[in-house]
Amino acid sequence: MTIPSPSSQDLLEAILHEKRLTADLESSGTLWEASSLSLLRKYHEENEHLLDHFLTLYGWPTPAKFGAEIHEAACLISAQATSRAYNSDS
Repeated sequence: MTIPSPSSQDLLEAILHEKRLTADLESSGTLWEASSLSLLRKYHEENEHLLDHFLTLYGWPTPAKFGAEIHEAACLISAQATSRAYNSDS
């Protein structure tokens, strides 16, 4: 089975979805519940795999080539992945 190549739009949609999900959980008052944190962790892991695949195919998304929003999305996903790795080592 072939994994579809991620597009730059996929990175943008991933981070926008994560922002909406976080806002929804926060507005419902359930953001800090174990089930919500587990859902966010799973989503961050999926985003990490998406970014890793994107980087393997295209390299780092520079603003000049991919646009500032795509570059920012990649930076946010990277920060989440780095934070997860740091927290799992502690």
